[in-house]
Amino acid sequence: MQLSSVLLLSNRIVRAPLPSRRPPLAMEFIDAGANLLDSMYMGNYHSKARHEPDLDLVLGRAFEHGVGKIITLSGSVDESVKTLELIEESNGAREGSLIFGTVGIHPTRTAQTFATRQGDEWKILPDAEQREIIRQLAALADEGKRSGKVVAIGEVGLDYARLQFSPKELQHVGLKAQLTVAAETNLPLYLHNRDSGEDLFRILDAYKDRLSNEDGFIRGIVHSFDEGIDVARKFMSLGLYIGVNGCSLKTEDNLKVVEQIPLEKLILETDCPWCDVRPSHAGFKFIQTQPLPTKKNKHYSRDLGGFCVKNRTEPCHVRQIAEIVCGIKGVSLEEVVVQNALNVHDLFGI
Repeated sequence: MQLSSVLLLSNRIVRAPLPSRRPPLAMEFIDAGANLLDSMYMGNYHSKARHEPDLDLVLGRAFEHGVGKIITLSGSVDESVKTLELIEESNGAREGSLIFGTVGIHPTRTAQTFATRQGDEWKILPDAEQREIIRQLAALADEGKRSGKVVAIGEVGLDYARLQFSPKELQHVGLKAQLTVAAETNLPLYLHNRDSGEDLFRILDAYKDRLSNEDGFIRGIVHSFDEGIDVARKFMSLGLYIGVNGCSLKTEDNLKVVEQIPLEKLILETDCPWCDVRPSHAGFKFIQTQPLPTKKNKHYSRDLGGFCVKNRTEPCHVRQIAEIVCGIKGVSLEEVVVQNALNVHDLFGI
């Protein structure tokens, strides 16, 4: 099950230079991984309508609480189109850019993208159809890069915890195809890794020559990291950053891993609306500020003002991640926040 013909992309894509943007400001919180297109921000939870759409309030709350930039993630070609539209609409209402995005196909959606279901089996699409899917994705990536909206290819990677959505073989097909897009567009990788660290490392290492910059490193981030320190070190040896959120800070073992990752290689994210930090989590004890008040989704309303939805994470909650990291490492909040901004600027150019 190969996608070697994707290499024909090289004569279809115009290479655009990375946009030049201002360096990060001191104490500017950055949520480097959000899912702003999730249905929860439209008020829908498990296919049930609970409240009015409130993404505008969520973004306003982020801005009010010191979040200067957000990177919103895509999981399909259609979602990538919507990401570009969301960025255009949201940033047009503000001075300067607040939201940036990625384009890509999530590993759990690779089967539905690159194959068709026939009974209990997946049948891979013909090469020509696969090439067309990748051509569309590459065109979106190139358009977004030139306009300054798109900063990475993602969310791409492997997810062995949810093979019911896509078998390993099709996940590998989708990953390798998108690695080619990243190489051709010279965009960083926004990587998903769930119970698949060794295989993901092996594939990335095999593509290192095609993906590496002039220093010999791959530009990218392994987001929502929750594996052991040995896997983290393998990824860092390729040049990759490690992204952490509430799902990375649940257990004492998680905290020990983060403690051993240099601050210069950490990037903060929320993975909102998922990965909330709960009182039962090991990292909760390091939160310094009083959490914003919440209401259950069925009791929430836009008119409440100042309330978040219980267990629905927002970009404003990235401060909690920063506070937990500073508690783990025994450094100041300012040091964590400023270093995060530097890391994000180094990787994504924003």
